[in-house]
Amino acid sequence: MSANKTLVFLSMLLISFQVLALETDNYLAWTVELKDSTNAINGYIEEQINIAIEQANRRKYLPHCQEMTKLVARRFKTNPPMKHPMEDWLRENLTEEHVYPHNAWYSNESIYKYPSRFYLKGMMIAPNVRIGNVNLGTDKLSHFASTGRRYLEHYLKKIRKGYSTEEANKSAIRFGLWNEMTILGFWPGGVFSYGDMEANYQGFTFFKKLCLDETDPYLEQDENGYWNLKKSPNIGDYVSAYWDETFNLSIRDRWNWANTSYVIKKEYCPMMKDKKIIDRMENYRNAKHTSFSLEYIKELQNDHFKNSPIPEVYQSVEELCSEDSESKLQIRDVSEDFFAHTTENDIDIINPDHEL
Repeated sequence: MSANKTLVFLSMLLISFQVLALETDNYLAWTVELKDSTNAINGYIEEQINIAIEQANRRKYLPHCQEMTKLVARRFKTNPPMKHPMEDWLRENLTEEHVYPHNAWYSNESIYKYPSRFYLKGMMIAPNVRIGNVNLGTDKLSHFASTGRRYLEHYLKKIRKGYSTEEANKSAIRFGLWNEMTILGFWPGGVFSYGDMEANYQGFTFFKKLCLDETDPYLEQDENGYWNLKKSPNIGDYVSAYWDETFNLSIRDRWNWANTSYVIKKEYCPMMKDKKIIDRMENYRNAKHTSFSLEYIKELQNDHFKNSPIPEVYQSVEELCSEDSESKLQIRDVSEDFFAHTTENDIDIINPDHEL
C-alpha cells in the first residue's frame, strides 16, 4: 500500500469512530403494525425548505439555484456530536404507533444482542418507521438527508472538473460505496448496508430536484429573483423496499455475521411462514423498483468490483434462512487490494461538521 493510501486509511479509521452511526434492526418491525408516517415526514421536510427560502429571500443578493440548493441542504446536515435532525424530530414528535421502539432501545434487545465489537455493547438502535408500505430504520432518513447532501457535494465537484452528468453520478455512487465499506459502516460496525446506499442516492436525487433538475423542480424564482416552493416534495417518491434491510440485506464481516445470523435464524426465520411476512416480501418484489444507483451497483457487482462484493441474488432473507447461507452473506476479508478499483478521485475525507 502506498504512503498516500496508508495515510488515507489511517485518517479514515480515526474518523470512523467519530462518526459511528446507529445500526437498525428492521426485523423488530415484523412483530408490530406501524402507522404510516409519510404525511408527518413530508411536513417536516417542507418546513425546513420554507425556512431556507425565507432566509434566502432576506439576503441582499438573492442566491442562484446551486446556492439555494446548498441552503436547503444545510437544513438537514448532521450536527456534532452526530446529531441527526430528522431522526431526533421523529422520536420527539411521533408516537409509539409510528415509531418502534419509541423509547431508547439498545443492541442487547435486538439482532445485535451479541456485539462483534466490545464498544458496540449497549449501543442504541435506530427505531423503525413506516413510509407507505415500507418499513425502514430512521437511520435511513439520516442517510437520505445527510449523506445525500454529501453525494451532492461530490457530484458538483466532479461537474466543475468537467465530468459528464453520468460520470459524476457514478463517481458519487462509488464515493458512497467507499464510505459504506469504511467509515460509515464496515470499519466501525462490521456492516455494509445496501439499504444505506439506496437511501443515500435517493437523498441526492431529492436535492437535485430542488432546482438543479429542470424537469418539474420543487423550487422556482419569480421575476424579481425571489424563491418560492412550487411543489411540495413527497418522501414516498423516494422510499422503496430497498430501504428495508430485511428485504435488501446487509452483508457483514465474519464476527458480525456469526452473531447476528444466529439471532435472525433462531428468532425470525421461523416467522418466514407467517402470511403477513410472506405478503410483505411479495409486495416488495412486485413493486419492481429500480434506480440508477441500483443498476450501477449491480453492474459493479457483475464486474466483481471490490467495493460491491456480493451478487444481488444472495441479498434476500430467503437466502439468509437457507442452510447454505454461511458463505454467501459474509463479506470477504478486506485487504490491500480493497483500494484497487477505487481511484483517488472517488475518495473524499468526510468531516461530519463540513459545510456543503
